[in-house]
Order: sequence, then structure tokens, then C-alpha cells
Amino acid sequence: MRLLLAVILLALAACSTVPEAPPLPTSTGYLTQRTTRQLVEHWVGEAYPEQIKGRPIRFRNRHRGMPQIVSLTPAEEFSKDDPDSAHLGTVVMAHGRPDRSPLALTSHAWQFSSQPATIVARSEKDGSLSLTALDFREDRERSGLPVASNYRLPFHYVKKTERNPLAHLFALMDPVGWSDRRGFYLATEYDPEKIPLIFIHGLLSTPTDFETLAATLASKPDLWERYQFWFYFYPTGDPWVVAAANFREDFRKLVRTLDPEQDDRPLRQETTLIAHSMGGLISRLSLSEQPEILYQQYFNRPLEEIRLLPYQKKRLREQLLFEPLEEPARVIFLAVPHQGSGLARGPLLWLTEKLVRAPARILGTTLGAAQSLAFAEPGLLTQQGSRLLAGNAVSVSGLGPKSPALQALREMPIRDGVELHNIVATLTGNERGLGDWVVPYTSAAFEQADSQTIVRSGHWLIRDKQTAEVVARILRN
Repeated sequence: MRLLLAVILLALAACSTVPEAPPLPTSTGYLTQRTTRQLVEHWVGEAYPEQIKGRPIRFRNRHRGMPQIVSLTPAEEFSKDDPDSAHLGTVVMAHGRPDRSPLALTSHAWQFSSQPATIVARSEKDGSLSLTALDFREDRERSGLPVASNYRLPFHYVKKTERNPLAHLFALMDPVGWSDRRGFYLATEYDPEKIPLIFIHGLLSTPTDFETLAATLASKPDLWERYQFWFYFYPTGDPWVVAAANFREDFRKLVRTLDPEQDDRPLRQETTLIAHSMGGLISRLSLSEQPEILYQQYFNRPLEEIRLLPYQKKRLREQLLFEPLEEPARVIFLAVPHQGSGLARGPLLWLTEKLVRAPARILGTTLGAAQSLAFAEPGLLTQQGSRLLAGNAVSVSGLGPKSPALQALREMPIRDGVELHNIVATLTGNERGLGDWVVPYTSAAFEQADSQTIVRSGHWLIRDKQTAEVVARILRN
């Protein structure tokens, strides 16, 4: 019995022994993907040693399209390909800032200094190792072999800014508490020669939900060379009229910061918006004219007759009597409730109004003065305006078919020069049926669109490959 037990223990010990890494090749040439990964992990783990296994290494800490690299970390996800497959290098995250934090461009816009890269290892004739950082989105092939890649990784780091796996829920319930994270997140360094592709999420959502769509588009060489990927985050507990006002303000501030000379044509004349669900209403309103139609949903009297200070009137005009954005040239709507959604009524609305800490920020700094005037001058505000000032309006209440804001939006024309594309999701793949379970077909359809495509999917069509192919086709035109 003791002999048998000893044999079992020896066998277990043998199984638990960590196998040694394969020996480094002595001939000149690229190392395998697996060996490269082992070298990088060892190199990073040992705080950048000058030698690995007695061999000196050389590292090129700059590569095309990347800022100066301060540090590297192995990526959480490497290439989807088998490590033994014929792919060069291994994917890492290259950090351009010591604290790895995004660079603040404005108070509501950030640019990521951490970028994905592929480390390619090469054994030189003198026995040294050469590690080179490549941008796999630019250098897709070396010596006839594809470079290891992971197109999800840049957008995965957008998710890290949320710092909470339940961000989509908390941003709905506490929009005021999440307002400091509102703004634009540039996945890469701003490129004045590329068209901004701005992703705007919907209700109970965050930019993370665009990860699959964005990664699929970025993996297509022609689209990557033409577009740069931006994401806009906003707390979805805000009424979408408020969110639209913030979006316009944040976008204009970012444009002035990035292009003070006003000569970046892609930014100024070709910006493209990809908007899902409630994000489509934000986009549409921000490009619409005749805002007095919206203003009249909240106020019964002209702005000139309201007793406010000049700066307060200026703020109110920016919020409700705004000029449409001039830069966007194209919008792609994805499952947008142009006519509202029946789910935004009854139990869902009641529950949301109970849970959400509703903000009253449509007037910004004019709020206190407007509340005082409304008390002193009965009839100044409409019923919807009174609800908004009282803090009783939430995002869901503005999505009902009879919402005053939606009624105004339907009457407001979109400015000339904007190309409109509408993608509708239905469970049947045609005009019949229940729509996408959230938005019925009759609401998602948009007669003013230059093109309309029906995909067989649910409301979260942004995660489907078919949707990505439709979007890619539109972007290529």
C-alpha cells in the first residue's frame, strides 16, 4: 500500500512540474507566436531586464501611429488565433502615460494614450533578440505572415473607464452622480486626416455595447484607414432632450479644441454618427431646425418676454433654441424609436420614476430663476415644463408615443446636407411581427431616410454581424 501511495505521489509531482520554455532559436528569423508571448511576459514581469536568458535584447519603443511608449503590459486577450498558428508576434497594450490614464482634451472629452500593439520578436545573427512594436491595424503582414491582432482590445479599454460592471444601471438611476464621466472618449490619438465615427448609445446602455460593432468595423483595412473611432457616454437617466443639449455642447467644445484653425475637413464636413435607440433621438434633435417647436413644449411665452438676466437667456437659448450641429454629414440610425415605444408607459415608467434620481438641468444656471418666475407668473410653463423644473421628468417618460418632446421632434426638419440611413430590427426579418420586442416596426421605420434596411434581430442588433456588414457597406459609400 505504501509503495502504491508513493507511486501516486510521484506521478502527481511530475504532473505539477512546470515545463521549461522551449529553447530560443539560434538562427536568424522571427520567433514563434508562443515564444514571443513567453519573452514578453518574462520581460514585463522582470521590470524590463536588459537580458533574457543571458541574451541581450533590443527594443524599438516607437512604432507608426503610436505615442512614445512608457510601458507595456500583456493584453488580457491575445489574438483569437491558436498560438501555434502561423501568426507573428503577440498582442500587448502599449502605454504612453506612466499612470495609464486617458489624456483630458476638454472637461468632457478624453483621448486614450494606451494603445494595442503587436510585439514581434526576432533572433539576430549575433545572438541578440530584437523586439519591435507594430501597430497591427497598419502593419497587418510581415514576411508573408499575418501579424497577430485583437481588434476588440482598444474598445475594451473604453470599458475600463466605466469602473463598474453595472455602469449601465447606475447611470440610469443616478444621472447626476455619473455626470462627471459624461463626454467623448477617443479610442486613438486624434488624426486630422480621418473621419470621426461617433458611437452614441441608447437607454440603459454604455459605449461598451458597441464593442462588437466597432471591432468588426476596425478590422476592415479600408474602413480603418478612413475612420477614427469616438464614443460618447451620457447618463441615460437624463431626459433625452437634456442629453442632446449636453451632446451639442460637448461636441462643439471638442471641435474647437482639436481644430482651432478650422481647416480639418474630415472633422468639419464629414463626421459620421452611429446612434442606437435613444441615442438616435439625441442625434436627430441635434441636427434639426426650427427649435422653437421644441421650446413651445415647455414655455407658453416667448423668451424675450421672460424676465431673466442676459447670461441666463443665453443659456436657455443654447438649450432649447439652439442651432443644429453643422459638422455631421451622415447619421446611421439603429433601432431608433422615431415614433416612441409603448414600453415607456405603465409599470416601466412608474418604476423608473421611483428609482431614478431625476435631474432638473434643462435650464442649467437659469433653473432657480425660472422656478421663481414660474411661481410668480402662473401660466409661464407648460405642463411638461413644470414637470421638468420640478425634477419629475426622466428619460423613459420622454420615449412614450405621446411624449411632447417626441411630438416636437416629428415636426422639426433635419437640416439640409445630412445623409440619413435607417436600420430596423425585427424578429421576423420583415415588416410583419412584433418589431424588435422594444421598438415596433412602425416606430423604427423612418420615411425621411435615404436608405432603410431591415435586419433579423432584436433590439440589441448592434451585437450582430449582419448589422456590422450593413453599417460597413454604408460607410464605404
